[in-house]
Amino acid sequence: MRLRGKLVCLLTAFAAFTLLATFVTVYGIYLRVEEATRRFQRSMDQAHYVDESRLQAREHVVQLGGWLNGCSPVDEAYALERGDFFARLDQLARYAPDLAASPLAGEIAAAAAELQEGFAQVDQLARAGERDAACELLSRQVARDLLGRLDTRLLAARSHLEDAGNRGVIGVVATHTQTLALATVVGALCAGLVAAGTAMIRRWLIRPIDELRRATREYSQRRFEHRVSLPQTDELGELGGALNTMAASLVEAEAELRRSEAKYRSLFQNLRDALVICDASGRVLEIHDGDSRVLGIDSQEKVGRHLLEAWPEWRSGLVDWSALIAEVLSVGRPVRLGDLAIGGAGEPVFMDVVAYTVDFGHGRQVAIVPRDVTQRHRLESQARRAEAMSATVGLARGIAHDFNNLLTRVIDTLAQLAPQNPASPEAERHGAALQACRQAARLARRLLDFAGGEQGRPQLLCLQRTTELILQSFDRSFFDGVSVRSEWNGPAPVLIDPDQLTQIVLNIVQNAREAMPNGGELRIRVSTAVVSNSVAGSPPAPHALLSIGDTGEGMTPHVRERLFEPFFSTRTRSSGRRRGMGLAIVYAAVSSAGGFIDVESAPGQGTRFRVYLPLRHGNDPSQPAGSQSASGGGVLDSK
Repeated sequence: MRLRGKLVCLLTAFAAFTLLATFVTVYGIYLRVEEATRRFQRSMDQAHYVDESRLQAREHVVQLGGWLNGCSPVDEAYALERGDFFARLDQLARYAPDLAASPLAGEIAAAAAELQEGFAQVDQLARAGERDAACELLSRQVARDLLGRLDTRLLAARSHLEDAGNRGVIGVVATHTQTLALATVVGALCAGLVAAGTAMIRRWLIRPIDELRRATREYSQRRFEHRVSLPQTDELGELGGALNTMAASLVEAEAELRRSEAKYRSLFQNLRDALVICDASGRVLEIHDGDSRVLGIDSQEKVGRHLLEAWPEWRSGLVDWSALIAEVLSVGRPVRLGDLAIGGAGEPVFMDVVAYTVDFGHGRQVAIVPRDVTQRHRLESQARRAEAMSATVGLARGIAHDFNNLLTRVIDTLAQLAPQNPASPEAERHGAALQACRQAARLARRLLDFAGGEQGRPQLLCLQRTTELILQSFDRSFFDGVSVRSEWNGPAPVLIDPDQLTQIVLNIVQNAREAMPNGGELRIRVSTAVVSNSVAGSPPAPHALLSIGDTGEGMTPHVRERLFEPFFSTRTRSSGRRRGMGLAIVYAAVSSAGGFIDVESAPGQGTRFRVYLPLRHGNDPSQPAGSQSASGGGVLDSK
């Protein structure tokens, strides 16, 4: 017989016996209790009616007294109501089950008849006009004697009825012996049935379950060599056989699980992107920093903390991270944010963020993938700067060409109109006009150089020596209050127009000096480096590096973005300081020479310009071609 059939038969026997015993016991007790309750309720109803009768008798006396005193009339309705009262009182004395058989019934009927007769006499005296006599009779005889005699009999009747109700309750209590005997018999039968059922359940259910539990304990401790031994062929025996089969396959499954876990852990640890897994409250559960190190070298110490506690700089990204996490969990789709500026007053870090749901741990969590796109943002800014510079260059080229053509015609005309007498006042004015035209022509040439219309006269120059000569050309008073520190690490030959190199050094040094109105330190360094041109996207190549740094006011990110725009300046017109195209010309000159510029700056932390020019190899450039007549010597090292 199957285990299910055995348990069904056993439970059916238990249920049938329990229902029969319960029915007999409950129904017997119900009958006894119902009878006692009915008797008790009847006695209480009669006692309640007796209390109402006492109260109504007093009310009738009061109403009659009020009529005699002229306060209220006694009409036909009152008479009918009083007659109904005495009729009900008579019925109570004659027919109440718990009262009719007692002597109190006759006494109550007699007292009620006397009270009714007293009321009738008072009515007669009052109707005959003898109101004083009626009041005297009502107060002395009716209210005092007759009403008191009836009230005494009713009180005795109420006590009699309460005793009858109590006897009914005592009868219920007296049934406990019979109920106990019945319960004892039922309990003995139940105990025998339980003993027999326990033996069968122990054999059919408990022992097999203990064996199965022992097997599961062994399996939970990864001892899969244990086997279940159940001789039965019922459901538990089949379950034991299934456990044995499962144990045999768990060894292989465990090995497969280890291989799978190792594979996905390796994939997770070798992701190039950073990854943060957090719960709905923003608490960090797991971190992988990837190759970018966006999350910091001590990122694993931030597990268990809130996002904004682990990375406080994320507060500056203008993103409500709690709202972002809630949106991802509620929508269930990835949320993407682009170009988030993370960081304080220094160099910001730009990130693209992707947030999506992931099943991790004991529920659904949120994975946040921050990707550092600072380089891309920098390249885009450089591309925009190049577009703006290209537009400005086109404008400058057109103006320079037209201006140069006009100046050529003016100079030719002035040459033809030269006066015959060189000592005449006309000759002096003619010479001044011609000199002004030649200066304007040199200005047009500078514009053409800036616009790229002419490449100048590129020469192989020693960057170190040329920079020294340019610095020596400054007046010593220019560096008052400024400590100049120089570092020369080789000649660093470059191919560039000398005038353009002079413009580069002069403009950067003048900007550095103006950034230190209260003094500071100017650092100049010439060296070489192997770098790639991020603007042109060229591979790494040898470059000459001219580094010029100051300890001045520094620049905000906004100013640094627009630094090389033509005519952009933070100076007001009323400051008296120059405004114009100085750094724009520097940018154009460096670009024309095939190089690029890198700028580092932060408010209050100074500025550093790094000018990279392609390194050239050729004749010894220790003396720049067409160099100025400047004596050797180092740069100024005085305040």
